[in-house]
Formats: sequence, C-alpha cells, structure tokens
Amino acid sequence: MKKLFLLLAIATFSLLTMAQTNQIVWNNGQLLYGTPIETIDSLTYGEMNEIDTFHLILPRTIVKVVYDTVYVHDTIYTENVDDPNNPNNPSVVYPDGAIAGLFSISADKQVCFSQGNLKYQVSTNTWSFADEQYDMVYKVNGKIDSVYDVVDLFGWATSGYGDFSPALTSTNPQHYPLKFEAKDIVGTNYDWGYNAISNGGNQSGLWRVLSADEWNYLFNGRENAANLYAQAMIDSIEGMILLPDGCNVPSDIAFTTTILGWETNKYTFEEWEKLEALGAVFLPVAGYRSGESVANVGFIAYYWTGSCDGGDYAHYYVFKEKEQYPAKNGRSRWFGHSVRLVHVMSE
Repeated sequence: MKKLFLLLAIATFSLLTMAQTNQIVWNNGQLLYGTPIETIDSLTYGEMNEIDTFHLILPRTIVKVVYDTVYVHDTIYTENVDDPNNPNNPSVVYPDGAIAGLFSISADKQVCFSQGNLKYQVSTNTWSFADEQYDMVYKVNGKIDSVYDVVDLFGWATSGYGDFSPALTSTNPQHYPLKFEAKDIVGTNYDWGYNAISNGGNQSGLWRVLSADEWNYLFNGRENAANLYAQAMIDSIEGMILLPDGCNVPSDIAFTTTILGWETNKYTFEEWEKLEALGAVFLPVAGYRSGESVANVGFIAYYWTGSCDGGDYAHYYVFKEKEQYPAKNGRSRWFGHSVRLVHVMSE
C-alpha cells in the first residue's frame, strides 16, 4: 500500500486508524462536532496510508486529505458527516441567514432557525434578521421614540399584507389583521415569512413562523428534548439556548440543561461562538411592547406563534428566569412580541 508523508504547518499529524465513515472536524484546536476517542500527548509527524478521505476544518479553510490515518496533537475527535443532524454534513444545504442545525418540530418535520430575531425598517420597507442571535432593538424598558425606524416587537400577523403596517402600535384590536377571525397564519400571507428577508435569501415564502404545537414539540416532543435546551446568559444578555437534534456538547464547553436561572450557563461572546458552531439557537429575552411602551426586557421573553386563540387572541411562547410555559398561552394580538422564523428542511 502506498505510504506518504504529510506536513501541515497548522496541524501536527501521526498514526491513528480511523473508521472509513468517520471524519475529524477541528477548528483551531476546538471541537466543532464529534466524539473524543483518544488523547495524544506527543508531537509526531507520521506515515499515512492512502485509503479514505477525511476533513480537517481549520479557520476559514477546509483541508481535504486522502488518507485513513492521522495524528492530531491534542484530543482527537471523529464524526459521521453523513448524519443529517450534523451541521457539517455537506449534503444538507441551508438557506442564507440560517443557523446550521436541524430541529424536529413534529415526528416527520425538521427546520433550521434564522440567524436572529426578525426586524423591520420602516423608512426602507425592508425586512431582515438580526446580525447576531442575541441582538435586540430595545435593550432597556421605557417608551419608544415617537418616530422610530427599526422594529422587532410586532403585533400578531403584521406581515405588511393588506396594508397593515408592521410598525403598528395601536392597542385597538380592530386596527390589526384578521380582527376577530379564528384563523392560523402559518404559511399564509399574514405570516412574517411571506416577505423577502434581505439577509435571509431575499425570497418571498422562504421562511415561516412556528405554530403553537410545533413550539411545544420542540421543547417536549423530540427525542431527548429535556437535554436540548437551557436558560443562559451571553455576556449580560439573558435568553434560552436550544440545541439541534442529536447534539452532544463537548466536555470542554460547560452546559447545564436546566431552567434554574440565567447565570446557570454564563458565556462570553467567544464561548458562545463555540456553541453556535454546533448549531445552537439563542432566544434573547426582549420583553414586550404595549402601545409605545416596552417592558420586561431581560425579565420575560414573548415569542409569537402562528396559531390563533379565538377572539382577538393568539398563542405565544413565553419564558422567564427559572420558568417556561407551553405555547398555548393566549394574548391580545396588538401586543408587540418577538418573532423568530424557521425554514422547513424536511417533511
């Protein structure tokens, strides 16, 4: 069998047999995805037999090597990239603006989440996702400006369809879409995903809101659901972390699956990036808007579902420190809540 030597200035290799379906995914000394199988303490350059292909992912570079044996100085990780839940699976294509992770919302449907909460700019009539998952327009409680241009707390069904402005602040339910009609909006023109999202593929209908049942399945119905979410704080920003299906957090990243308080899992921005690389989603606690006043920022999170609740009410998902509630709570549609959109990947 042909033997070759390989020297990479950015990694150190030696001899270790790998299963043919496994691959190493490594990011500047940090695990991205996989299971530890061995720790190597010595620096060695070694021989490699030409059998299989594996990837070693380094900062902004994918190095493809056609060998089945390799040493990496530090803990060695392997993965099966054919696993559809693996965010590094090259056969899974995510839309622009998506977090690379799959989340089951029913027994036969998976979605990926948008890169941040939904925003709308009044002056340009432009929809976009927040640049970072923890970004919020209103970071403190209080009265919003009488003339404000960027909105991220929306009345229910205010996609802009039917000449109902996404920036509505009226507290009269008669001023809102559908008024007292008992209609769900998932996938309709009243769904915020009806719009082209400028940094989310810029295509109408590419995204949609979750229904109440889908929110509940995400937290309670999918396999190992209880171990796939936790309350956390990124820098000083409170929120809820959701892990994708089948995700195993490596031992060098602290993650406690409880809702015992924001500071149970406290991360710097750099530490959060390691979790985000695994496909993790963060839902910031952005509070709510009543008329032109914002309240409960950093205290209670309110996320609209696409499910109506009769009368002028709609269902929403809500959580606060040490508590969360099923997405079957109903609230008047004129309240301004956060919106996080998803893209359906399989059904």
